[in-house]
Amino acid sequence: MKRITLKIFLIISVFFLLMSCAINSSNKEFSLNIKAPDVAEASKEVDLIVDGDIIGAKNVVVEISNEYNEKNILQLKKIPDSTKVIFEKPGKYSVMAKALSLIDGKEYVDYKPKIFVYDPEKPLVDGITVVPGTIFTDDDVILHLYANTSNPEVKVETVGLSRYGKEEISMTTKPGDIFLNLGSFSEDGDKEFFVKVDNLVGMEYATKVNLKVYPIDKEPPTIIINSKFSYPTNSNIQVYVDISDDVKLSSYEIYLDGELKLEDTVDQEEMKNIPVQIGKLSPGDHSLIVKATDWLGKKAMTGKRILVGDTYLNFEIAISNETNLIPGHSTIISVVPTEEGINFKKIVYFIDGKEYKRFDGDVQTFVEWTVEEGEHYITVYAEDENGRAGINERFISVNDNSAPRLISMSVNGEKLDISKTNSIPLGMNSISACFMDPGGISKYATPILYIREDHYSDYYDILEMKLSEISSDEKEATFTINTSIGYGYFYFFVKGVSDKEGNEYQGEDVFTVITGY
Repeated sequence: MKRITLKIFLIISVFFLLMSCAINSSNKEFSLNIKAPDVAEASKEVDLIVDGDIIGAKNVVVEISNEYNEKNILQLKKIPDSTKVIFEKPGKYSVMAKALSLIDGKEYVDYKPKIFVYDPEKPLVDGITVVPGTIFTDDDVILHLYANTSNPEVKVETVGLSRYGKEEISMTTKPGDIFLNLGSFSEDGDKEFFVKVDNLVGMEYATKVNLKVYPIDKEPPTIIINSKFSYPTNSNIQVYVDISDDVKLSSYEIYLDGELKLEDTVDQEEMKNIPVQIGKLSPGDHSLIVKATDWLGKKAMTGKRILVGDTYLNFEIAISNETNLIPGHSTIISVVPTEEGINFKKIVYFIDGKEYKRFDGDVQTFVEWTVEEGEHYITVYAEDENGRAGINERFISVNDNSAPRLISMSVNGEKLDISKTNSIPLGMNSISACFMDPGGISKYATPILYIREDHYSDYYDILEMKLSEISSDEKEATFTINTSIGYGYFYFFVKGVSDKEGNEYQGEDVFTVITGY
């Protein structure tokens, strides 16, 4: 009897003890923990452990996800438990573990937000290009490289830029097309530095970059022939030539009626009033040609007709306040006879080859003109009552302090509207930008098209545009590039277009386009 009583007592005691544990456990929050490395090598096994203090755990699930939205779900039997995991491809992975407690009926979750899985091979740089192809001081320089690696991220660093007064670049970004904005170099000369691409776990690829930076020389030489258009018979003719370059000249040649009259090699920026003794010429039409070459091999040529004979009408052209012409202000262009007793019956004024004012019969020997920036040829044709005619011209240069203006940007010939989102075709497109400047657009400018995709800090592409069309007076120019564009929402803007005085458009106008929708 005593033994039976003792057994009953022990059973009751164990029952109350278990009930007490269950009650205490139901009031307790259990914990669940994932143990896995922060960094793992692709295609190699790693240990993944799920532990905690959950009592009576069931439905233990591990979910592994990557940046490609691929998921792998594993079932574990208990807690703690472990499994071997192989990450097949490099990338960023996350791990989530779930378990249900039979004690309190709650589901417990733990989350490891990042496991970096890397490719042990060092990244390769498949080619480096520089935009623009020819670099001048103060040009914004973009280094375009392609980082070939399976890793989700790479670290890109420069070594050696600091020697040229620039900050070194250090950035972590996605592999593939990478654009490094080096900014501009204030001094010309050879530049040498290194670019390193690291897979973030110690394997790196380094390459040397050599750049040649030229002094700003975006224009060929400028030539001005100072002479009258016509001379009386037996005149002892002497003309003067001005030649200049924005950096320095190399040589010049002067031809009279196709024969070399004068030549020289030079090493200076400007030569004023080069005397050219022509002497007496036979009556008729003669040609004077001046050729000049700058230090970069850019060539310029200017010609002028010289008429000799007593039947030509002789006069000069005067321009008021010629040494201080201001764009937007007015000046007076006057016809001044160099012979006595001339009675004009017809005068036609031309500005840069275009007819400006014409007077027949009741002539006017002066006109008012609103000054425009840049270089201009003022030409006047006149006739007198005796049937004689003459032509003369003047060259003037007006300070140009204004940058070119963007007239339009178009894709495949269709103009974009800057005030709205423009739909363009997916794939290959022809992108053009048209600019205008009263002083003339530089044919040697290197405009750069920047394409940025919405919600991305890096550029989608950076491309050097080429001159495709320019007006006869060079005041309007169109630059074009053909490129392929994928799905997305993009911003287009252009930089690097300059006028003949070096004033540069800064990309103030931004156009929005969308493809594939």
